[in-house]
Amino acid sequence: MSVFDFRSNVTSDKLCQLFEGQLFKYTNVMKGWQYRWFVLVPEAGVLSYYLNETERMQRPRGSVHLAAAVISPSDEDSNTFTVNSATGEMFKLRASDARARHEWVSRIRAITEMHTMAIAHSEWTSHSTRRAKARRGRAQPTAQGKKGEGEWANHAARGPKKISDENSA
Repeated sequence: MSVFDFRSNVTSDKLCQLFEGQLFKYTNVMKGWQYRWFVLVPEAGVLSYYLNETERMQRPRGSVHLAAAVISPSDEDSNTFTVNSATGEMFKLRASDARARHEWVSRIRAITEMHTMAIAHSEWTSHSTRRAKARRGRAQPTAQGKKGEGEWANHAARGPKKISDENSA
């Protein structure tokens, strides 16, 4: 195993773990930054937030699915970033410092990419399966007529039955 492979495995293992911590969330209700406890759940591809750390075992105050989301570090300072979901929901967040922002942005982006790729793969697989089934259902020439066209194809290949054949059958 190369050093790069080892680093990749450590990084991917790290990204598969639950990640949580304090961020400030900009709210329109209070017109300012409010402390919130955020939890990133890699398996679900969801970023949720709670009023505080002790509330995290309850229902979240809000959450966003990360598949196809856009995560953007802000130009206004080195601590702020936004999470824009595919559904149009937006979280404007601020970390305690630039290093914490980098950690959050990196992790959220990795989970976003993982879930976006999973959905794309699922849709491609589903589309390919439908196309393959459609191809199998199409008429295929066979020795006894055309597959998929039932008795009509066989009838056409044999020719019409004689009335005496139908009565004896």
